[in-house]
Amino acid sequence: MIELVLGTVQLGMAYGATNSGGQPSFQQAINILDAYHESGGRYLDTAPAYGNSESLVGAFNKPCKICTKSVHVDEGSSVESILAELQASLDRSLQNLDGKKVELFLLHQASLLNHPDIADIVDWLLSVKQRGEVNAVGVSIYHASQVDDWEKHVDWLDWVQLPINLLDQRAQVSGFIDWLVAHEIKVQARSVFLQGLLLAPKMARIKMNEQARHCLEQVALTCLESQLTPLELALGFVRQLPVQQILVGVNSVAEWADIDSVWRQPAHTIDCQNLRCEDEYLITPSLWKLKSVS
Repeated sequence: MIELVLGTVQLGMAYGATNSGGQPSFQQAINILDAYHESGGRYLDTAPAYGNSESLVGAFNKPCKICTKSVHVDEGSSVESILAELQASLDRSLQNLDGKKVELFLLHQASLLNHPDIADIVDWLLSVKQRGEVNAVGVSIYHASQVDDWEKHVDWLDWVQLPINLLDQRAQVSGFIDWLVAHEIKVQARSVFLQGLLLAPKMARIKMNEQARHCLEQVALTCLESQLTPLELALGFVRQLPVQQILVGVNSVAEWADIDSVWRQPAHTIDCQNLRCEDEYLITPSLWKLKSVS
């Protein structure tokens, strides 16, 4: 059964293309975590790069499993320095999380898997598992081509976190998800709503090119033809893939309630191949340009 994971980047900082309210207050964030927990959710995703997200998760007093990530390290430094930075990163995370056990620790730089001293980095990852500081390890990626040779890593990778949604279908179409599953590497899907862009494109604070507008219009047309809401379409598409976890983020209790309601409905079987988008700008949030504020 696929597990719904609550991402907490929205709780630790102002985040999202359609977020007009900024970062939720501490109490609002706790209310969101409570609502997720009360509905049966037990898995939270965080990272040192997500503002005060880790500390917020640490302050949450109900049992949960936690995924966090490494800080950005200088890949040009010695492997000894890299390992020291990674250990310091994990130590700070454990402190921020108030001693809570880290279920999954991800390298936040996929390029580290191409490092000439990756064997030493892997040895460190396995050592923190052996010491019981984390239960599983993996890597967060933007796309599979970031790693030169995935075959070198099948023996130690437990998880890969990757983006996939109605528009960004690269991991599915290329067969990469199937490859991971075949090698018993678990998949955590993120960016399923593309920072909310797929749910509320008119609220987006990013500049749109013609191709982007066309892709989003096709999504709206598919919703109309299938008589599904954007949320039902976006979540239903990822839900039918062979992934173990789907990561979602919200800015309010009401947004979580909407997701939870759809999640409890029977899954829709949806053919969305025609929505696949080749516009690199649209499917890569790091490339987005914000609209100027008048």
